[in-house]
Amino acid sequence: MGFDLIGQNKEKGETYFRQNVWGWRPIWSFVTRFCDDLLSAEQLKRGNYNDFVEIKGSESIMLATRLQALIDDGTVKDSTDVYEKKRNKEVKAEEILMKALDQWTKDQGATCGNELKDENYELWQVMYEKIKYNSNASYPMNVENIQEFADYCKESEQEVYIKAYPVNEWDTSSGKPVHSGIKGYMPIQVTNTLMIEINKMIGKEEAQNYVDDPKVAFSVVAKPKYV
Repeated sequence: MGFDLIGQNKEKGETYFRQNVWGWRPIWSFVTRFCDDLLSAEQLKRGNYNDFVEIKGSESIMLATRLQALIDDGTVKDSTDVYEKKRNKEVKAEEILMKALDQWTKDQGATCGNELKDENYELWQVMYEKIKYNSNASYPMNVENIQEFADYCKESEQEVYIKAYPVNEWDTSSGKPVHSGIKGYMPIQVTNTLMIEINKMIGKEEAQNYVDDPKVAFSVVAKPKYV
């Protein structure tokens, strides 16, 4: 059992990432904790299931950027250390509880739970599920898995769209403003980490430098009323 992710890359075509059920849960739990502002509540919830939740290319890039930053600054390692310390205790606790359950099963005259009858079998099921399913003992977390997922999110990059409106230049020497051209462009929507670089007014030539990347499309639009 596992989780299968399929993406679309303009140059490479279909991309694929798979993690077994034990490895995926810690990855997605980390995402829901540190990237909850990048995805919708529905996406975060459905990420726990194999039910075809869609994450767009721009969202994938933001996830990759955020995760890589958290890897680089040590947050992932620190979180992993804390998680694994607790998980190791849960592993030991699970071993103790399973031994106790095995002894209880033998006391009922059975060698395993499947040999129990009626109420004893139902009780055994409840105890087994309480021990095995309410613990992270079987779900190890490591930096390598999160790095692999971050790399995949980056690899699944689709087109990036930058929308900007022109900033007009006005000549006021005559005492009356006269339009004298466009002095630059102000981004109003940036869908990936280019936001860090161009979240300021930029000139037309500078904007063109970003467009040289075939994955980037630059479009100029009229300034909307809400800006």
